[in-house]
Amino acid sequence: MNPSLAEQRETDLQSRAAGPSDFSLLSAVGSAETKQPIQLYRYLELRSVIECGSVTGEGSTSIAPASMALTNPSNQFLESLSGFGIEVLDPDSLRSYFLVHRDMLSIAKSACDAAFFFLATSAKLSIELYRDPEEEDEYPMIWVRAKQYNSEILDKIQEVRREYERALASSSGWLMVGTDFRLQSDV
Repeated sequence: MNPSLAEQRETDLQSRAAGPSDFSLLSAVGSAETKQPIQLYRYLELRSVIECGSVTGEGSTSIAPASMALTNPSNQFLESLSGFGIEVLDPDSLRSYFLVHRDMLSIAKSACDAAFFFLATSAKLSIELYRDPEEEDEYPMIWVRAKQYNSEILDKIQEVRREYERALASSSGWLMVGTDFRLQSDV
């Protein structure tokens, strides 16, 4: 009996660690219109396996300090973002935030999924722990930096926000997706 495609995919992923080559191969195939759905599918597939604790191995790279276990869900989440071109700025601060606000990790995952889906082909994405100087508050901020700004980009940012805003009402923290209108080429 032949294993199903899903079973084969799971076996392939469990037998080795996911690495950057998994993502660059997808980026090299297809047009801009076909890359996004393929990358999103692979991103969600890998995230699903990571959340179940199946993707480990010596070949994987870690952005975590040596003192943090690789199995920490926030480490795995941040690593998965890097593989999709979502730049992770100051990962130690983000990890600390997610340790205090554990419920925010799933909200951040939803927001990053939506940002990748709606904006990956038209903007550069990054995530950092934003520190608001006026309110003495800090929260994850997903920055959107486009080649040029128009109403379409702003509409897509609103779509991303709609994907996670309801969950914030009952959460222990905050998260924002937005832009400072800097151009992609300026960062």
